[in-house]
Formats: sequence, structure tokens, C-alpha cells
Amino acid sequence: WAIAVDSSSVYWTLYFTGDVMKAPLGGGTSTTLASGPGNASAIAVDSTSVYWTTGSTVMKVPFGGGSVTTLAAGQSGANGIAVDSTSVYWTNGSDNTVRKVPLGGGSVTTLASGQSGASGIAVDSTSVYWTTGNGGTVMKAPIGGGSATTLASGQNGPQGIALDATRVYWTAQYGGTVMSAPLGGGSATTLASGQREPLGIALDSSNVYFTNSASGGSVMSVAKP
Repeated sequence: WAIAVDSSSVYWTLYFTGDVMKAPLGGGTSTTLASGPGNASAIAVDSTSVYWTTGSTVMKVPFGGGSVTTLAAGQSGANGIAVDSTSVYWTNGSDNTVRKVPLGGGSVTTLASGQSGASGIAVDSTSVYWTTGNGGTVMKAPIGGGSATTLASGQNGPQGIALDATRVYWTAQYGGTVMSAPLGGGSATTLASGQREPLGIALDSSNVYFTNSASGGSVMSVAKP
């Protein structure tokens, strides 16, 4: 369902079984890090652990497997997930919130509410960024809490989101576009149009990569602006 990588391994979720898996980057035997209870969706990694959402929970497990920790329960459509050195961040697509919890667990903080169909999420050293699939916006707010800022509006089903040092990038699933805007706000740039329901997105130093999720799906790339 979702995928993440670090310097040595690739990690993924199996949505229907709820398994969280791992394999070497160069190929080899896969390892089950966690199993059940289903609905395993978004995934993120840091230097010690793997984190994922199940719709109602936010979970983590050590890289090598072991005890699974529930960081947050009772969520409503927990969807996208991101992690930094202190916290785990996620979107709740059903109750339209953006939330965070300390890496070790504890009190859940709501960073934003009223975010219609909150979906993809990303974080940098100062801010958390997310898309609202129903609201048609790309948003940001301070990681410590505070007022949310609209970076782009009028998008048609924005979903995946990614960052580099200067810009935010996102897919507009139903608009068929891949877009970008400055992190501090400003005019949005169309990087690709006429795509077939673009969804996932990732970056390297020179290109933007994205998936076209419609029938006959494809993996595409386009140069950064």
C-alpha cells in the first residue's frame, strides 16, 4: 500500500492483512516486522523505528522487529504520516484534522482542524505541510502549533506531497497535474498536466517522480523547476 526507504532497507505495508514488511535494498528475504489487524496504510521511518497508520491508530515498531507500540488510538481515518526527530505527524481524513504525538508516545496534539479530507503530509525543521483532498488546498502550520497558512487553493483532489529545501510539491489527482510552490508561499507552478490521476510523489536532487493511479497506471518523472 505504501513504501519507505532508508540507507539499507525498503519498508512497506500490506493494507488488507495489516502486515508491515522489510527487505534489503539490494533484494533478498523479506521480514515481517508487525502483523495485523489490517488497514495498514501510510508508512515512515527514522533512524530506529518504522511508523504506520491503520485508519484508527498510529503505530511503531523497531527496525529489527519486536514489540509494537500504539502511539495514538481512536483516530478517524488516520492517513498520511511523517516523522522528524521529536514527533510523528499524521492526517485524519475523516475528522479533518492534522495531529502529532511524541516519538515515545504521550499526549496527542491537534495542529489543525477543519481540513476537509486531510490527506498527504510532510514535515521540515519548522513546519508541517499537508493536502486536503476534498478542500482542494495545500496547507502549512508551525510544528509547534499556530495558525495554518494556505499555500495553494483551487486544486482538484490534491493528495501526495513532498518537500525540498525551497519548494513544496504535490499531485492533484483529479486535476491530472503535478504542482509546485515556494515553501514560504507564492505562485504555484504546473510541472505536468494531462496525467492519469497522479497520486504518490517523491523527489531527488533534480527530478520529481510520481505515480499515475488510473487504469494502465505508470510511474513518471519530470524535472524540477
